[in-house]
Amino acid sequence: VLNVTATGGTTQGFITVYPSGTSPPPTSNVNWAAGRTVANLVIVPVGTGGMVSAYNGAGQVDVVFDVQGWYGPNDPTMHDGLFNALAPARLLDTRSTGGPVGPGQTRNLTVVGRGGVPASGVAAVALNVTVTNPTTSSYLSVFPTGAPRPSTSTLNFVAGQQLPNRVIVPVGAAGQVSLYNALGQVQVVVDVSGWFTDSTTTAGGSRFTTVGPQRILDTRAGFGSFEDGGIATVQMADTLSIGVTAVVANFTIAGATAPSYLTVWPGGTTQPTASDLNYSGGQTVANLVIARLNGGGFNIYNAWGEPNLVIDLVGYYGPVGP
Repeated sequence: VLNVTATGGTTQGFITVYPSGTSPPPTSNVNWAAGRTVANLVIVPVGTGGMVSAYNGAGQVDVVFDVQGWYGPNDPTMHDGLFNALAPARLLDTRSTGGPVGPGQTRNLTVVGRGGVPASGVAAVALNVTVTNPTTSSYLSVFPTGAPRPSTSTLNFVAGQQLPNRVIVPVGAAGQVSLYNALGQVQVVVDVSGWFTDSTTTAGGSRFTTVGPQRILDTRAGFGSFEDGGIATVQMADTLSIGVTAVVANFTIAGATAPSYLTVWPGGTTQPTASDLNYSGGQTVANLVIARLNGGGFNIYNAWGEPNLVIDLVGYYGPVGP
């Protein structure tokens, strides 16, 4: 599990991260405009020699890799490290609570006992962290409360930008995680999308299975753009019989016509107050999404404009047993 940051690109481009020793798939992980610094969470199988490879589509770009965790062999006898997907729930919006995070400031956020996350037995949480209205170029770091602040970044942004990134972060002291902003002031929105068990609980959950990146939707290939205010449903074949609880996919908005956001939530349930991808007009931007399934499918809502949407599947959460 890597946070991959592209910076200083000489032209608009994209990076594809994939297992070493295999061919680059026709998918993307990070998309950027010339000169922009953009990050995205990447979950990728380990390839030959314990390595992963990165393919750059155009121009030259510097790339930063920050490791956030790893998945190991399936052991049905273990109770820790199991994932429980949630319908997205909002835990923080500094625009209505607490005000912007200032320069050099750390804001602590309670994540246990809220939004469907239990009050105990939680090792880590999966969050979607969005920055909006920053006053200057800066970065945000998300880390366990009480632990030393790492020398890594979670989101990188410029003044006035609205940008999300998925974060998988261990829960720290008092069931909290910390949000550090380097420069200027920035509003921060945090939505939870799931949690991982620790060794003290028998709550159960799902194991992760990685797949080679597969493009399962590209609206540019005959579907047409995503309509203004539209809701689409993606149905995954055979997931009910297999026992799949959630899928992990990279969502990319291409050719956005207006500032907007996407919300992804389980099929057949009420649309939550949350977002999974935020973007401005003209942008091509990606974000990793953990989509909980209901009835084998999930819904996608587009607020404004008529963008194109690309979905690249990278894995799923399913049965603990073989």
